[in-house]
Amino acid sequence: MDENLTFSVVCCRYAEALFGLSRDRGLLVRVEEDLVFFSALLNDKDNDDLRRLVVSPVFSAGERERALKSVFGRCGVGGVILSFLCVLVRNGRLSHIRSIISRFRSLCAEHRGEMNVIVVSAFSFTEAQIARLKESIGTVFGKDVQISVKVDPALLGGFSARMGSRMIDLSVRTRLNALCLAMKEVVF
Repeated sequence: MDENLTFSVVCCRYAEALFGLSRDRGLLVRVEEDLVFFSALLNDKDNDDLRRLVVSPVFSAGERERALKSVFGRCGVGGVILSFLCVLVRNGRLSHIRSIISRFRSLCAEHRGEMNVIVVSAFSFTEAQIARLKESIGTVFGKDVQISVKVDPALLGGFSARMGSRMIDLSVRTRLNALCLAMKEVVF
């Protein structure tokens, strides 16, 4: 099996296990909030030590567990999340936490009937354009749509949208590449 596929399957299984446990205990909102908090700590530029603790193989499982309990004890986070992180530490999977959090949040959004859409555009969208796009996608899929917009001038014009495993690419760059490919086929 491909290493990336194995990694993906493992992350999905941990996320789905946490989701099922949280849902069954009525703790989805709390667990998602705690994971968002932990993710923010990992992304904070002032927390190099925490990032090193998560990814470095130098620390033993015991050291990692003690450090996580200390950090989360001071922050008021515990229960399901702390137990989950300790399981990840014991199983050598703590370094996959970002992917696990991402999958868990996707499961929560699906559970709430939301659809997360990532739009990459050559230029920034106005609020009115984002609202129309949300409405259009929401009408097609029958879901509440959350949109994240990123700007990539390399697209030249147009945009691409990723909705889960679906991709719509209406960028000028993609159309030009398709035209070049078609011209090469005609010439040769």
